[in-house]
Amino acid sequence: MRQSIKITLREPIILRNAETGAEVHRIAEIDFREPRAGDMAAAMDASGAGGTGSMILALAARCSGLSRAQVDDLSIEDFFAISEVATSFLQRGQATGQSAANLSSAPSALLPAGSAGTPPNFGS
Repeated sequence: MRQSIKITLREPIILRNAETGAEVHRIAEIDFREPRAGDMAAAMDASGAGGTGSMILALAARCSGLSRAQVDDLSIEDFFAISEVATSFLQRGQATGQSAANLSSAPSALLPAGSAGTPPNFGS
């Protein structure tokens, strides 16, 4: 089930008329939708060597409908609120890395000697 989480911004995003500077629109809340695989892949690609912070910013832009420039300009408090929401979606995924390695020390399956990883009767 796809869900979204509403985030109230401490500092609203204000869109202004380029010529007059008058406020045109104010964004005080964003709906952060549940990321999909494409969102995560794009965020990981966008972060490059930038690390987790860049990945969270890219993911926030894709999942909230904000531009990357708008997300980059959020207050620190709003960034941490978005980070918390983004990681809440990610925490439900499969465990990987060091924590997953500690789940079990037993191999999941033993292959016959000389099989080179090919299951018995493969291709017959």
